[in-house]
Amino acid sequence: MKRWIANFVMGLVMVAGALFSAYNNFALFQSIFGQDLNGILSSAAGLALFDLGALGWLLHFAYSARGNVQRAIAATCGLLCLVLTLVAAGTHIILSQSLITVPEWAGLVAMVAILVGLTINILGIAGNHMAQPDVLTAMREQAQNDEREEAIRGAQGQVFREALRQSVARIGQTAASVAEQLSQEFAQDANREMLSMTSGGDSSAAPRLPAPHSKPAYQYAAETEPAPVMAPRQPAAHSNGAAPGK
Repeated sequence: MKRWIANFVMGLVMVAGALFSAYNNFALFQSIFGQDLNGILSSAAGLALFDLGALGWLLHFAYSARGNVQRAIAATCGLLCLVLTLVAAGTHIILSQSLITVPEWAGLVAMVAILVGLTINILGIAGNHMAQPDVLTAMREQAQNDEREEAIRGAQGQVFREALRQSVARIGQTAASVAEQLSQEFAQDANREMLSMTSGGDSSAAPRLPAPHSKPAYQYAAETEPAPVMAPRQPAAHSNGAAPGK
C-alpha cells in the first residue's frame, strides 16, 4: 500500500513538473513568436523540441534503442533536451517576474536555447538513423566492397603496367627483323612507283635483266644456226679426157 502511494505521489510530481515546464516554455515561445496563429504553431514546435523532445529521447533510450551507439545517442539527446527545457522555463520565469531586475542576457539565453535545442534534435535524429544495426551492417559491407574493388583496380593496374613493360621489351627484341621487312617493303613500293612513271604507267612492261649464265633471247639467228659444210673442190677435166699433169 505504501509503495503504491509512493509511486502515485511520484507520478503526480512528475506530471506537475512536466506541465509546469511545458507551460513556461510555451509562454516563452509565444513571447518570442507572437500570439497569432503562426506564433502558436511556432510555440508548439518549440515545445516539441524541448519538453516532448526530452521525453521522447528518454523513452527511446529505455525501450526502442538498439545497440550501444543508439542508446548513447538517445541518452545524450534526452539529457541535453531536459537541460534546455529547464533553462527555457527558468528564463521565462525571470522575464515574467517583477521581484528582481531582469538581466540583459535573459533574452539572449532564450534565443540560444532555442537554436541549441533545434540543433540537438536534428543531429540526434540523423545520428540515431545511422546508428541502426541494419544501417551499420550495410555500411561495413559497403566498406569491405570498396576495399575489395580498390584492391582489384590496383591489381589490374599492376597487370597492365607489367604487360606494357613486356610489350616494350618484345618490340625491342623484334625491332631489327621488323625494320628489315619494312625497309624491303619501302624499297619495293619505291621501285613500283618509279616503274609506273614509264611505259604508260604499266610497270609490268619494264625490261627484266637476264639471269646469270643464261643466253639472251634476242641473239641473231646466225649465231644459233650451224654453219654450212663446204664440199671439196674437184679438178677440172681436159678436153681430151686426160688428167692434168699427165
